[in-house]
Amino acid sequence: PSSLPRIHGLILYQPGHVGVYVGNNMAIDNRSSGEDMKYEEVFGRKNIKWTKWFKLPQITYPTTGWATYDGDKYYYEDGQYVINTIRIIDGISYTFGADGKIVEQKPYTA
Repeated sequence: PSSLPRIHGLILYQPGHVGVYVGNNMAIDNRSSGEDMKYEEVFGRKNIKWTKWFKLPQITYPTTGWATYDGDKYYYEDGQYVINTIRIIDGISYTFGADGKIVEQKPYTA
């Protein structure tokens, strides 16, 4: 279990190094000059262990409503994207998977 909230763009920190949380337990970072960017799990890493996370005050993070990230739409409630649930939004029934992506959408009929 993790205290990391489901918010795209959080900054991950460990002494001397930072990364960016991109959702679904994944982060990007560049460890050394001349190396390619890395795309790896936040938890379960062998080398760098992130010690804390924070929001940058210069970034506006979603709170409630739709946000598009990397071409996919996510629905945020109380500052985090929803997962493993169904929401009725503007007459459409949306099913969200474990990664927060829409897996099904159809007109809602009561």
